[in-house]
This record gives sequence, structure tokens and C-alpha cells, in this order.
Amino acid sequence: MLQAKTNTGELIMLTPFSRKEIDVLRRKESFYCPVCDEQVIIKAGKQVIPHFAHRHKSNCYLQEGGEGAYHEAGKLQLYHWLQQQRLPVKLEHYLPEINQRPDLFLEFNNRRIVIEFQCARVPIEQIQARNKGYLQTGIVPIWILGANLFKRLSTNHLKLDQFLRQFIHKFSIEHPPSLYFFHPENLQFVSFQHIYPATGKKAIGTFLFQSLSKLLFSEIFAVKSLSEQLLYELWSKEKSKWRVSKRIGKWYKWLYEKGTNIDYLPSCIHLPVPGQILMKSPLWEWQSKLCLELIRQIKIGDIFTLQTCFHLLKDDYYSPENYPLFSSTINPIEAYLKLLEALQIIQEVSPNQYIKIHPLLFHTNLFSAMHEDRQVCNILKQIKKQA
Repeated sequence: MLQAKTNTGELIMLTPFSRKEIDVLRRKESFYCPVCDEQVIIKAGKQVIPHFAHRHKSNCYLQEGGEGAYHEAGKLQLYHWLQQQRLPVKLEHYLPEINQRPDLFLEFNNRRIVIEFQCARVPIEQIQARNKGYLQTGIVPIWILGANLFKRLSTNHLKLDQFLRQFIHKFSIEHPPSLYFFHPENLQFVSFQHIYPATGKKAIGTFLFQSLSKLLFSEIFAVKSLSEQLLYELWSKEKSKWRVSKRIGKWYKWLYEKGTNIDYLPSCIHLPVPGQILMKSPLWEWQSKLCLELIRQIKIGDIFTLQTCFHLLKDDYYSPENYPLFSSTINPIEAYLKLLEALQIIQEVSPNQYIKIHPLLFHTNLFSAMHEDRQVCNILKQIKKQA
């Protein structure tokens, strides 16, 4: 922890003091945890940010998790950054009603906000529990990840695993799904926006790099657009890689049982949809399930409902409780049906009711499939351009 209580109850930080002054404090003063009141010790080696720590056998339930100097440095930089903007920020402020102590706490635009600077990989359940506590008390959590978790793969690709997915924010219908990163050493703030999970542990989106020294708190939510044209150009390449990916696993066996394989699948399968993060299954799995088990099975002119799709895919999407930072409800299944409508495979005849108007086109070889994949992406790109 970066601050502790003195004998008089005053909160004190060590960072403003020189090494000699800290040595004097260590010899002459006693310091206590602001939460449990246990005596704490000073840690001020050459390789660490001066801070306080519980003794080894502490009983404090908020004892530090040991994220280390990198975490402490980032937390301190963010604290000073908010202070310089004259925002009422508190460092390591204890919230007794939920027994949690966020890195930073402030009130902004009549909202209570906590900022957590997360650098270590911890069990996902811990993150979910912390979010639940904050949200139950009406506090908005904002998670900023350490740059040690930032793995940029290309101009528009980020390595995205299940752990990072927990930190995707969506504040409103207009605001795109976003991840936030901070590098304490070069004071650079990075946001990755318009997140579309792709094959493997990667996602397509846009990067926005900003210098902390030139950035206001409200500006971290600035949006860098991702045009539909660029999205489908990138997705056309994504589909080509997907078609020739390794053919192992339960899904490939399922395709075989359905009398087909990835070479023959219609090009309307494996298309990007907003809100895919809310689905347990990869795009190609749940979209092929919807096409092969529902749309292929009905006749031209037959009607089906959105509710039928939900029931078919009930095991393929998460409960909203799994992604509490996703405050806006996006329905990826409904978004996919809109793409099928744009491709003139189905048509919405009334709210949440659809009619099949054209058959699914299965391919006869890989070359035909990849050619049609590019055509479909071009069609959708043109439709979005005209919209």
C-alpha cells in the first residue's frame, strides 16, 4: 500500500520523502494499516516504490496481492495525473460497505467512480466479485490494464484471451466495446476499441495512443472510428485464414455428422457481429449451428422467430452477469440475422419474425468458398457504405 496511518491517525505517503528521511521515519515512527489498524512496515529498497506492507502473518483480509513495483508506480502516476486536474481523487480509499479498497476513488459528473490498475493475472472470479461489489453500491468501475498485458499483433489486431475479455467496457449504446491500457514508464495511455473477436486468441479493432501528460480524464473515453469498409477488408483476410485452419476438434466432427465440412460451408457463416464478446462459442460455431440446424431445415417461405434462435443457442451465450462492464445490451444473434437479411437469405416480416427467402449456398470446393467469402465481404462493405 502507498499510504498508512500515523499514531495521530493522519494518512501519510512515503513517495515525497528522500531515502534519508524515510530511514528516519522508519526508526522513529510507527505506521498502521488504514483498514485493519495492524502495524505495517516500510518497504523502500532501491528497486521499489517506497510503500508500506503488512507483516508476513497479517490477518488483514485486504493484505496486498503482491503486484509489485510496476503496479505501485502506475497507480501513483494515475493518482497524480487526476490530482493535477483538480479532481477529488482518493488513493486506496477503503469502502467498508463492501470491504474493498480500490486503487483510486473519485467523484466525477455526479458519479462515484473507482479506477483499478490491474497488472497481474488473477482468477476471473476475483474480478467478477470486485465488479459485483462496486455495482451493487452504485459505483462505476473502470479497469485500466498494465502495458505488461498489452500484446499488439498488427495495426488492427490485439491478442485477446479470456482474462482480458473480463475488462472490456461498453458504457452506452453509442460507445464501442473498449479495453484500456497504461504504461507507467513512458506514461502512454492506450485504448483498443470496436472489438471483434476473431480466430485464435486475437481480435480486430482500432488502437488509440495518447500521452498522459496531454490527456484529461474525460478524454480517455474518446473514440477512434472503425469504418465498416475497413472492418470487412480485414475480415475478408480473416475468413481466408479461417478456411485453411487446422481441422481438429468437436466442431469439425459435428460438421462431418451434418454431412459437410469447412470447405463447403456457406459464406454467410463466420461474419463479424457486435457483441460477439457475449457469446461463449466462436462465431463460426454458433453461426453454423443457426444456419445448419434452423435455416437449412426450413423451406422457402417458412417463418421463424428470434425466440426460436435464442432457444437453439441457449447454451452458446453468457448471462449478462458475466460481463457487468457491458452496460449496453447488444444482441449478437439479432445482429447476425440483420446480416443474413442484408444478404437476402431471410427477411424480417414483423418485429422478431423472419421469413426464409433464399436457400443457403453450399460450396463444392475450397477455391469457390474463398472466392465467395470475398464477394460476401464486398457486398456487406458496399451495403454499409450506402447506409
